[in-house]
Amino acid sequence: MNRFLPVYLAAAVIAIAAPVATAQSAYDVCLQGYEGLIPYSGQTTAEMRASATAFLNTLTSAQKTTCNLAVDSNAWQQWTNLPGERSEGLKIVNMSEASMRAAHVMFQSSLSTAGYKKATGAMLAENYVSGGSTGSYWVTVYGNPATDTKWGYQLEGHHYTANVIVVDDQMTITPSFFGIEPVRFTLTHTTGTTEAVRPYSGIIDTSHTLVQSIGSSAVLSSTYQQFTSTVGGTYNTQSLPYIGVPGSAMTTAQKATFMGLITEYLGSMPDAYANAQLAEVQASLDTTYFAWKGGTTNADTQNWYFRIHGPDIFVEAFNDTGIGGSGSFNHFHSVMRDPNNDYGVVFPVPEPSAALAVLGSLAVVARRNRRQGRGRRTGSETVKGTSAP
Repeated sequence: MNRFLPVYLAAAVIAIAAPVATAQSAYDVCLQGYEGLIPYSGQTTAEMRASATAFLNTLTSAQKTTCNLAVDSNAWQQWTNLPGERSEGLKIVNMSEASMRAAHVMFQSSLSTAGYKKATGAMLAENYVSGGSTGSYWVTVYGNPATDTKWGYQLEGHHYTANVIVVDDQMTITPSFFGIEPVRFTLTHTTGTTEAVRPYSGIIDTSHTLVQSIGSSAVLSSTYQQFTSTVGGTYNTQSLPYIGVPGSAMTTAQKATFMGLITEYLGSMPDAYANAQLAEVQASLDTTYFAWKGGTTNADTQNWYFRIHGPDIFVEAFNDTGIGGSGSFNHFHSVMRDPNNDYGVVFPVPEPSAALAVLGSLAVVARRNRRQGRGRRTGSETVKGTSAP
C-alpha cells in the first residue's frame, strides 16, 4: 500500500516565475478550464458517460492500453500523492491538446464548479514549486463508460486525486485526496490580469472558525494517530475510535459551521449527488466528531491538524511547512473517505475484486448495524500514535 509523509499548508501570497516551458500546453489547457473557457454539457451521469467516452475516443490504441483498464482492476487502489511516474494511466503532459481538453470536459461533468476549481487550482499550483508540473497528473478510465453498469475514472497526481465512480444513476468521489503547494500564489490569467489564488480557503478558514468557536474541548492532548499517511488501497476507518467533540455537544451555530466544513469536501461533487450524501451526514451529525491539534489562531502562520470522523464520513487534514521552495506553512494535505462506500462498493454493481468485496461487506454490516441502533462508538479525547504537529 502506498504511503507518504503527511504535510500541510498556508502563508503569505507569493508570486513566482512563469510555468516551465515543458508543461506549457498542459498548463494552458488547465488554466483555460480554471477560467471557465472549456465548455461542457452538464453534470448528470449520462453526461459523465458521454464525456468519458468522448475522451477515450481521442486516444490512440496504444494510449488506451494504459489509460482504459477493467473496472475491477486492483490498479484503481494503487494511487498515491507521492511525486513520480505511474505505471498505469495516461500522463496529461503526454496527451494531445484534443485529449487534454476532452479530459477537462470529463472532469467538469463529474465535479461541481467548486470541486473543479479545487482540482485545477491544485494542478496549476504545481508549476509554482521546484520540480512541479501541471502536466504531471495521470488519468485512468476504469470500465467502459458507454456500456458498463459500473465504471469510473481516476485523476491522480502529486496534490490531487479524485476517484470518480458511477453506477447507473449514482456516483461518488471517495476516496479523494486534496492537497496543494503553494497554498497561496499569484495566478496570471490568459488576459494578462493577475489574481491572488487560494483554492482551499473554504476548508482552511471554516475549520479554523469551528475550532475557535468550540474551544479547548476539540483540541487533542499530546498524542494522536494520523491515517492520511495511508493513501490508496482500502482503509477500514470503522475500526478507529472516535476522538474530539461530537456534533451532539455543539451549539446550533457550531453544527451549521461543521456542516459547512463537510460541504467543502462532499460539495466537490455535482449538487444532486453531493446533497444525497450530505443528507446522510446531516442525519448522523450528532455522532460525527471533530478533533483538532496544533495552532488555532492563524491558519497562515501555524502547523495544525484536524479530523472529521462519523458513521458516514472520514476526513483528515494537515498544514505544515512547504517542501518545494514555497516557504513556511504553505503546504496542505487532506484525505476524504466514506466509511461505507469507498470506490462505490455498496452501490449495486457487478462482482468486485476480492479487496473491494471485503470492504463492501464491512460497509453493508455497518449500515445494517446503524439502522438497528448498533455499531456506534463512544468518543475519547486521544488515541496513541504519532506525535502531534
